Amino acid sequence: MAAWFPRGALWAVSCWFAALLAEGVVHRVLLYMLRPSHELEDIPPGFSVLVPMATFFVYLVQILSFFLLFYFSVFILRAPTRVRFHRWMLSLVLFFAFPALALNGLLIPTHMAGHLLWYYIGTICLLIVTFLFLWHASLRFPSRRSRTLLLLLCGPSILLIIARLLNPQTPGMPGTGSWAGSLFLLGNELFLFQGLAWPFLIPSGGSDPGGRRLRSGPLLVSLALTLAVALFFRTDPTFATQLWYAGWRVTLPLDNLQLFLYFLALWASFFSIATLISSRRRWRIFLGLLLMCWLVTGFTPYQEMEVLPFLAMVSLLAIGTAFSLPGEQPMAHPRFDPAPWSEALDVTLEARTTARRRLTRHAGTAGDIPVRLDVYTLNDGRLGGLRLCLGEEPPSEPDWICCPISQVPLSRHFFPTLPRVATQDESSCTQVAIWDRNFFSEDLLDEDLLRTADRMLLGELCVWWGQCLTYEASYLPTVPADQREFCHLLATIARRADVLETPAEPDGSPG
Repeated sequence: MAAWFPRGALWAVSCWFAALLAEGVVHRVLLYMLRPSHELEDIPPGFSVLVPMATFFVYLVQILSFFLLFYFSVFILRAPTRVRFHRWMLSLVLFFAFPALALNGLLIPTHMAGHLLWYYIGTICLLIVTFLFLWHASLRFPSRRSRTLLLLLCGPSILLIIARLLNPQTPGMPGTGSWAGSLFLLGNELFLFQGLAWPFLIPSGGSDPGGRRLRSGPLLVSLALTLAVALFFRTDPTFATQLWYAGWRVTLPLDNLQLFLYFLALWASFFSIATLISSRRRWRIFLGLLLMCWLVTGFTPYQEMEVLPFLAMVSLLAIGTAFSLPGEQPMAHPRFDPAPWSEALDVTLEARTTARRRLTRHAGTAGDIPVRLDVYTLNDGRLGGLRLCLGEEPPSEPDWICCPISQVPLSRHFFPTLPRVATQDESSCTQVAIWDRNFFSEDLLDEDLLRTADRMLLGELCVWWGQCLTYEASYLPTVPADQREFCHLLATIARRADVLETPAEPDGSPG
C-alpha cells in the first residue's frame, strides 16, 4: 500500500492547510470582527487593508483546491476497483464538471452568478460525491470503519447542499419548519458531535513501531488544547462565541449537557488527529492532515456557495480513509548497503565518486556483463533513489516492463504508440502492471516470483531480452531480509532473461 503514496502529498496538503487557515483567519474571522456596524460608519483602516488580503487568500484556496482536485482525481481513476463502471462514470462527471468548477472557483463565484448556476453545481457536487462513495465501496481493502468515517465527514456538507438546493435564496439558516431548515439543523448537529466517533473509526497506531509509547503524547496534547479552548469560553463567553461563529458559522448548543458533549467531541477530535499525526505511517499522517483541514473548513465552503474546497476535501478524504486503514507495506530511506546486491548478483561492487555530489556509482562485472548501481543520497546520507543497470542499455523500447500499477505513466494509457499495460489481479492495490511485447512473462515469472513482485516491487523494472536489465526506484523495503529477497528476485529475472549467466550447479557426484 505504501507504493501508492503520491510523492509530495504531505507537502501539498500542508500548504493547502496553511492556505485554508490563513483564509479562515483573514477572510472569515478578522473581516467579520472588524466590519463596520452599519453602512454609514467610516471604514476602519485595518478593514481596508484586510479586504485585498482576504481576496488573495480566497482565490489562493480556490486555485490550490482546483489543482488538488485535478491531481487526486487522476489518482482515483488510476486505482483499480472491482467494478470499473463507478470509475468511468466518475471520470465522465469530472470531465463535464471541470469547466464549470473552474469558472466557479477561479472566475465567477456562484453567489455572484445567480441561483441557477448553483442548482447545476450543487447537483454536480452530489453526483461526484455519490460516485466517490461507489468508488470507495468497490475497493476490496477498505473496511466498514473507513466507509462510516467517510460518510460522517461528508454528511454535514451533503445535508447543507441539499438544503441550499431546496432553498437557495436564504443566506443563513432556513426556517426550522421547512425541509431545508431541518436538514440544516441535522447537519449542524452532525458537525458538532461526530468527533465522538473518530477515535473508534481512525486506524490505531498499535502496528506502528513505538505506537504504544506515543499514545500518551496525543492524549496529553489533545487534553491541553481542549482545556485551553474551554478556559477561553469560560473567561469571556460572549467574545468567544462571537469569534467561534465568525470562523465556523455554526451555532453552539446552549444547553449545559450538549455543551459538555461538544467539548468532549472536540477532545476526541484533537486526540484522533494527534494520534494520526504522531504515527510513522505516511498514509495515516496524510489522513491526520486532512482531518485538520476538515476542522478548519467546517461548513464554510458553502457559506458563500464555493464548492472547490469541499470537492477537493471529499476526494482526498475518500483516498485517505481508503488507504489509511489497511496494513501497508512499509517503505523507508535507509542508508544504502551494497552487500545484498553483491551477494544476489554474485559480483564485487566498488564505490566510485562522480561529478554529482549526491550520486555514488557502485560498479563491477559479472563475468563479461557490466554492472552499474547508481545510488542517490539525501542531505543526511540516507537513500534517496537508486538505479540498477545490468549490461548495456539499448536505445530501443524494452521487451518487458513491470512496475506497480500506481506508477504506470498516463501516457501508456492514452497513446497507443507507446507500450500498453496489462494489469495482473485487479482485486487489490498491491498488484503489478506488465507490458509484454513477445509473451516473455511466462518465462520470467512464476507464481512465487509474481507474489514477491506484488509485495516488494517499488519501482520500474525493464528487460531487453539477452541484453540488459534496469531497475529504478526511490525506496527499498525496510526489513533487511526483504531487501535480500528482493535482490534475489532481480537476479533471478536477469538470469531467466539471459542477461546474467546462470551459475553452474555444484557437482554432487561422489569423489
